[in-house]
Amino acid sequence: MKILFLIRSLEYGGAESQLVVLARGLHKLGIDVSVAVFYSGGPFAEDLRAAGVRIIPLGKRHRWDNFRFFWRLRNLVVKEQPDIIHSYLVVQNLITAFLKLSGCKSKVVWGVAASYMDFSQYDWTASVSFRASMLMSRWADLIISNSHAGRTYHIRNGYPAERMTVIPNGIDTGRFAPNKEIGMQVRKGLGLDSAECIIGTVGRLDPMKDYPNLIRAAAEVVKTHPDAKFVCFGNGPRAHQQYLLQLCEQHGVPRTFIWAGARRDIENVYNAFDIMVLASLGEGLPNVLIEAMACGIPCVATDVGDSRLLLADMGQIVPPKDPNALAAAICAMMKSKPAAASIRQRIIDEFSVEVLVRRTLSTLENLCQATGRH
Repeated sequence: MKILFLIRSLEYGGAESQLVVLARGLHKLGIDVSVAVFYSGGPFAEDLRAAGVRIIPLGKRHRWDNFRFFWRLRNLVVKEQPDIIHSYLVVQNLITAFLKLSGCKSKVVWGVAASYMDFSQYDWTASVSFRASMLMSRWADLIISNSHAGRTYHIRNGYPAERMTVIPNGIDTGRFAPNKEIGMQVRKGLGLDSAECIIGTVGRLDPMKDYPNLIRAAAEVVKTHPDAKFVCFGNGPRAHQQYLLQLCEQHGVPRTFIWAGARRDIENVYNAFDIMVLASLGEGLPNVLIEAMACGIPCVATDVGDSRLLLADMGQIVPPKDPNALAAAICAMMKSKPAAASIRQRIIDEFSVEVLVRRTLSTLENLCQATGRH
């Protein structure tokens, strides 16, 4: 079986992370895997190259470089003749549907991650692209959601239920593992010591991550826990960063927050946390919660996507957009935490790379066998 993955870039992101993990895992099993990218570079490119996975740059020049870019991609598909083209996220999924319409014989597999989108937070292209994907979804041979909530959301919005399946994310539990010594080094690098309670979060600075909710919750937390520090790892548009800094000032917590930017050694970052918090408006199955739990870190999350199923009785779940509930959950977790070993074991059993690769390979093999390809 020959698989061509399609993604916009190999910058930091949940979908990008899962693509890399899956591509490496399949390649290790001897599957012919390559990854086509709109834009070259990105930190995850090094991970693929180190594993021996071929990266194919498509040389997209800018956002509106569409027609020439599409024909370059189509020519690549004609040359490579993959059994499966596996794309991730809305725009890439749409492109593979157009490949199908243009006569491509490969089986098209879509990867979808969201379980809710507030399109009012984005420009018009996001809404138009999603609506187009609803219409074009019948051209996908298979649609893989990383969460049950995501599958339900997409079916409700017109995706074909009979072509949708759920395969949860998986992570490298060897890489993401408890290591308090290195966590202390991260703390020192941030100017923090072992006595301070670190509530951490990891994710791009994006409206869907609802950092304003976290800032408002922090203002409540520090009233009873003045030693608490909130550390945020992720990048985003400068305008949104400035907005978040202003919001910290307005709520009296500018010194409570550390905006640490994106880091490659994210496994070390989790080990610096006492608690991991996710305040999002919408998720599928959040990688950051899985990764933190693999490091034995207790988590507090909003009740979005499959977060409730993931945390089960090992974390705190609160409604989205409710900073008071979020603050109360953080304070409760500070008083009583589940055992790190139990948190980690749940991830090893259900969300390891091995489980992800095995489930995905079986699903793709069944797709090919059902249509006579191998």
